Amino acid sequence: MSNDELEQAESVVERVKQVRIQRQIAIDAAEALEKERIAQQQRDMADQKERERLLAQEEARQAKLEQHRVQIAKEEADFKAQHDHISHQELSSQHRLLKIIDQKSDFGQHLSTLLHLDQQMSAWQRYRSEPSTTDHQKQLTDREQHEIGSHIIGHSQQLLDHIKSISDLSTRKAHTKTLERVFDDIKDRQQSALSPEHQRQMRTVAAEITGYRRDINRSRGMSPGF
Repeated sequence: MSNDELEQAESVVERVKQVRIQRQIAIDAAEALEKERIAQQQRDMADQKERERLLAQEEARQAKLEQHRVQIAKEEADFKAQHDHISHQELSSQHRLLKIIDQKSDFGQHLSTLLHLDQQMSAWQRYRSEPSTTDHQKQLTDREQHEIGSHIIGHSQQLLDHIKSISDLSTRKAHTKTLERVFDDIKDRQQSALSPEHQRQMRTVAAEITGYRRDINRSRGMSPGF
């Protein structure tokens, strides 16, 4: 074999070798590209699943919030109905004090208001202790009782001031005694429904009423407002 023929044969072998190498490179590149495509597809699927999971989670959260909103709205509607019932409930005609006081007098009207507040406080206490009353309704009840407690304290102080303005000594004595009995009864009965601050204020008003009753019992025809 001549040198030319040998060189030609070697050239053919080299070309075949290069073709095989290029073919392998192409195969490897195609395989790498396919692997990357599959990997990207898997990442896309994982991302899609994560988005679906987050969406489902958000939808569940929104559904739970809506359910909670509907429940709260129902509880507040039930509470409002209870509030209207308690607020418009007439003072019990069987109340013993109503039989011995003039309900048309200023003192009688003041005392009736105080007794009505006491009746409302007791009604809220019963409502709060009912098994069907929810935690949210108990919170609303606590706020209502706090407001009534403030009214009881303020109205009792006003009633004492009204008594002090009465000119007739015997009337002042009788009314002060009645107010003391009523106020002490309310204070003891509503103890658990009152906040610590209201309990302190109730004790202060009770002491003022008792102090005025003792002073007026020692008086002998002193001027109104003593």
